[in-house]
Amino acid sequence: MTSVLFVCTGNTCRSPLAEAFTRRGARLRGLELTVASAGTFAVEGTPATGHALRAAARRGTDLSMHRSRLLSAESLAGVDLVVGMSPSHVQALPNGYVHEISASLATDFLPSDHVLHGAPVSDPHGRDEAAYEETARLLEECVAGILDDLSGHG
Repeated sequence: MTSVLFVCTGNTCRSPLAEAFTRRGARLRGLELTVASAGTFAVEGTPATGHALRAAARRGTDLSMHRSRLLSAESLAGVDLVVGMSPSHVQALPNGYVHEISASLATDFLPSDHVLHGAPVSDPHGRDEAAYEETARLLEECVAGILDDLSGHG
């Protein structure tokens, strides 16, 4: 079974949203995946932000049980694919993991002609509801590309 780990900074909005969207999408497609998320500077046990909770709920996913965790060697154990929200998240992989695990930006899975292909996913933390909606919409597109890739349709 393929294991995917989404990584952002605090693990309270972008990576939990991507994790939830991937779980939902994999279930709908009948794909067996293990999906998790972590943050490079996460405070262990912090819940998802209110805006992230609402953005997820509007898309039929629930982040109410999410608690942040720090990116570590343990969180990378058994992971096949790390998906970072920005280059710094991919570069933050502990020594030795950068070459052992496939690591990409979330937007690398957008079509190559997409205006945001290869760009960082903007951090909505501390911003308004509209910023979270914009981030959630982008992550839904990225996740669709990830799922296409993992199912051999990419």
